[in-house]
Amino acid sequence: MNNYRKFIRFISIGFLGIGLGVSAGCSDVTTEHLLGDPAANPPDPALFGTWYLADEDDTIAILRMRPIDTGVSLLEDGAEVTTVTEATLFLLNTGEENGGSTSVSWMKHHVFTTEQLGASYLNTTFVAAGPEADDSDDGMEGTRIFRYEWINDEQLMLWSMSADNMVDAIETRQIEGEVTRSRFSKDVHLTASSEELLLFLAKSPPEEVFPENSKAGPFQRLIQVTDD
Repeated sequence: MNNYRKFIRFISIGFLGIGLGVSAGCSDVTTEHLLGDPAANPPDPALFGTWYLADEDDTIAILRMRPIDTGVSLLEDGAEVTTVTEATLFLLNTGEENGGSTSVSWMKHHVFTTEQLGASYLNTTFVAAGPEADDSDDGMEGTRIFRYEWINDEQLMLWSMSADNMVDAIETRQIEGEVTRSRFSKDVHLTASSEELLLFLAKSPPEEVFPENSKAGPFQRLIQVTDD
């Protein structure tokens, strides 16, 4: 399992040691299209800063988010969206898995935020990873959608999409997508348009798309920055 999939597992078990097993832990949901129109959803400045979270397996996640202007359009259709939230995730592992030594890996994403019906979402698109990342498979690429919610100004919760529930939605024709199954994983790639994704989320109970056992957090704010 490469480091990115380890992070997906990190998110999917909610950092709480919930025993979902390897199969659930390695499942993933990606999307062909962003959720909504980034031009209509400016970056959320409340996300800017550095966030911290530790799990029970001696793994520490440091998530740094800041606004950047790339100077070029970030969308395939050429829309003039050049400002994006850059999110860099650092994973520090100090456990027995590394023979007692400490390892550090990092991954960088572009993040677009979407607001709908009082809910907040992150569209995260992979950009790059450090040399420590295992590139034995291409599991890092793609765009993923997370729901996020504030506990207070200093604590942030994240939920990932449920692969099992999205498979059910695809098989019952609630949304368009593709499913790839292997012995220990069930990966979903949503092909629905941005508008269809928004409509699906508007009609679906959040606890089904982003279930409680996919919760990660709370992330604790370490440093806050402004978008000046």
